[in-house]
Amino acid sequence: MGGRLTFNVAEVRTLIEHAKRAPDRAASMADLFNPHYHKGGKVVIKNGWPDEGNLVRSQIPAGLWLVKDHGVYLMSNGMPALKVESDKPNNRVAYAAEAAPVQGNFDNWYDNAKRIMGGDDCVITLPLTMLEPVIAAKGDNAKIVLKVTAKNISVVS
Repeated sequence: MGGRLTFNVAEVRTLIEHAKRAPDRAASMADLFNPHYHKGGKVVIKNGWPDEGNLVRSQIPAGLWLVKDHGVYLMSNGMPALKVESDKPNNRVAYAAEAAPVQGNFDNWYDNAKRIMGGDDCVITLPLTMLEPVIAAKGDNAKIVLKVTAKNISVVS
């Protein structure tokens, strides 16, 4: 598992701005189990799972999710979600060039996603402080590259 993921700066910048402006945040799996984001600092279990009604979503830090499912993409964790079109259910995302599901290109994006991110679907929260300095120094037509290893994700350019 490992490799590089290339994203368009303008798309990532839009996601960062949304995450920063949003009044609340969606909870990742790790956030659900973090007592710091729950009322009273205690995770309340309901039906065998953390009770999302006990979350204080405004305490979850703004970030971008690196998602591997149908391709690999970044999305804002801000709520309400940033939509492609206000009347459509699809969230706005920035696909990695290496793993963007493009019609007629299933084998390449699927194999690349699996090689770089592993076989399982996942969501990894990236702090904005990791991305903002690089984004600020680049124009909208530039690219940002993430290096993924089995233990680490870093910005390489």
